Amino acid sequence: MIRGRAGEGGRSVHRVRAPGWKRARWMRLLVLSMVSLAAVGCKSMLMGRGASSVPGPLALAFMAEQRMSPLSFRLARSIRLRTPVHHPQGMTKLAGHYYVSAVEVIERPQPLPGPVTGRKPERTQGRGRGHLFKFDERGNLVGQTVLGEGSIYHPGGIDHDGQSLFVPVAEYRPYSRSIVYRVDPGDLSSQEAFRVDDHIGALVVNRRDRLIHGMSWGSREFYTWTTGGDLVARSKNGAHYVDYQDCQFVWPEYMLCSGMATYSLRSLGRFALGGVDLVRITDYVPVHQIPVALYPDEDNVEVVMTRNPMFAEVENGVLRFYFLPEDSSAAGKHSFSTIYVIETHRPSVRQRKQAER
Repeated sequence: MIRGRAGEGGRSVHRVRAPGWKRARWMRLLVLSMVSLAAVGCKSMLMGRGASSVPGPLALAFMAEQRMSPLSFRLARSIRLRTPVHHPQGMTKLAGHYYVSAVEVIERPQPLPGPVTGRKPERTQGRGRGHLFKFDERGNLVGQTVLGEGSIYHPGGIDHDGQSLFVPVAEYRPYSRSIVYRVDPGDLSSQEAFRVDDHIGALVVNRRDRLIHGMSWGSREFYTWTTGGDLVARSKNGAHYVDYQDCQFVWPEYMLCSGMATYSLRSLGRFALGGVDLVRITDYVPVHQIPVALYPDEDNVEVVMTRNPMFAEVENGVLRFYFLPEDSSAAGKHSFSTIYVIETHRPSVRQRKQAER
């Protein structure tokens, strides 16, 4: 269980805990075992890298962690967003503001009749609206804009280059179409950067090499483009334990990606497994992986912290994550979503013993 301090406006912070003592213990063991083989080889991948590839502070802080559990992370605070954000997709933080991309589904896509083979959409387009919200540090709405056109209404994970935001908006189905927008973080005015003949679910802006890295539906394929949209490289994703939902650039050659996948076991039922991976963008190989078994609602283990957007930073040696896992429609009677701010924590020996009982 993670206990936090008082939240914004003096309200008490949500308690974040795993679902039940016995189930929580088995859940943590399962999560760790599912990624342990992949994680063992990750650190060795860093050996032999040149001086120009020395990891920056955020990468180093992330690689010092082994798991995201109540023993190593704590809820520092929560930020209740004062405007419904529908189904949030991406998040970044720039100049003291939070930017959240989200999809408002008006008509859900339906499966197409008959078998679908090859790289073709397997369901209808549906109808919806793509949003980009701008919030201040207290969760107050500062601005918003609508992105997309026609059947292209589903935003993905977002990033920035320090000057502009980059937001992919796609059809709400795999093997479809996307538009990548460049957005002014001040007034949220946008212009089309380029188009892609695939569903792009998230992207990262490589500030060192001035490239853009994106991923397809379920992060099954990676793309690399110039900032003008010329394709540089394309490759398969070799990691399968989670599907990446949101990513951000980490200096000098990495992207930090969070995601989840739903599993089912007879003894546990259905549950969501979360994960955060540090991926080297030169070859899309994960160099460090952290399993996540933290849930905003102890009674709903199908919504893990990494279900939707994520943003990370390091400050004074403290690794800090911002998670926005819940849809507005499922976030309570007021339909407002919450950003959970979770930080690294070094408990005392006594606290460790109490948690292990």
